Amino acid sequence: MHQIAPGTCGMDHMGAGDMTERAEGVLDNGKKLGVHAFIKPTDIVKGNHRLNLAFTASIFNACPGLDPLEEEIEIEEFEETREEKAFRMWMNSLGIDGVYLNHLYDGLVDGLNLLKVMDFIEPGIVDWGRVETNPNNKFKKLANNNYAVEIGKRWDSLLSESTEVILSTPTKNLFWLLCGNL
Repeated sequence: MHQIAPGTCGMDHMGAGDMTERAEGVLDNGKKLGVHAFIKPTDIVKGNHRLNLAFTASIFNACPGLDPLEEEIEIEEFEETREEKAFRMWMNSLGIDGVYLNHLYDGLVDGLNLLKVMDFIEPGIVDWGRVETNPNNKFKKLANNNYAVEIGKRWDSLLSESTEVILSTPTKNLFWLLCGNL
């Protein structure tokens, strides 16, 4: 706390041999910063993780130690079409473990979520031995998407997507193919 507010908080209590006295000094410094002391010195000494974390959060809220922003930060919002939103919401509504998409394209780029949905629709259709479960590069992502296209071609000739298109922009043909196979 001395680093956050050197003029307000001292370090005199750090020389005390008793841990409870040190904890009392920490709470006194907290009061000087305007932090409500809902924690006791014994809680600090015992190492009550939740209370210590809450007290630390209160200190940070009272005195964050950050300079105020001089300029407004612009947050980029993404636009999605009706079909993209419907596809994303439909996939989220299936209740598949590990599948929740905040953004359609980012959520499908590695092929895993797409394969999970396909396996949910027709259990056993995905040979998980062929799937790269940790696709940490573009080639592994491409392999997963190639496999998804291969499975899609087995379902219907409606799938006219190339793997590169799925990597960048899954389209409504794929959506209708998946919905039609429920």
